[in-house]
Amino acid sequence: MPPLIFPAFLHMEGEMVVANRDVRLGIILLIFGVIVGAVSFTKYKLMAEYGPGPGFLPFVLCTLLVIMALILIIQARKNTKTSEPEKEDLILYRPIRVLSCLGVLLLTAYFFETLGFVIVICFSAAFFAKMVKLDYPLYKCFLVGFITAVSIYFTFSYMLNINLPKGVLPL
Repeated sequence: MPPLIFPAFLHMEGEMVVANRDVRLGIILLIFGVIVGAVSFTKYKLMAEYGPGPGFLPFVLCTLLVIMALILIIQARKNTKTSEPEKEDLILYRPIRVLSCLGVLLLTAYFFETLGFVIVICFSAAFFAKMVKLDYPLYKCFLVGFITAVSIYFTFSYMLNINLPKGVLPL
């Protein structure tokens, strides 16, 4: 690849630049966001007679994905730190973390109707916040999960008039 287009793919004195993975991921997310956004824009209506159409939410989410991918690529190109070798502890626990994330997704799908959206998403978002940042205190993870669940619930239920499962909470 030409160095003017992708300078983060270059090797500096035999060491890989940390931004290498971030640039690749950013390009993949950018391509995915553009393709899905174009399909949702051309194939589905953005606005229906009484509000947002079936293509509105995918188009908005793909627009956000493209913006975030561009930010990731720009930050990765500015990053010049060299990578450190991964700790053996993280390599050993990687399959356990992946399986636990899959288990939480399955539990989220199973309890979604019975417990309701807010409770299930609060716990699953708290779990994923803990997986992303292992040194975060547990109360901060649950605060992130609660704010995420409540904001999504009120956005869909009251602003977009889309019913989500209430479960055991009297909302």
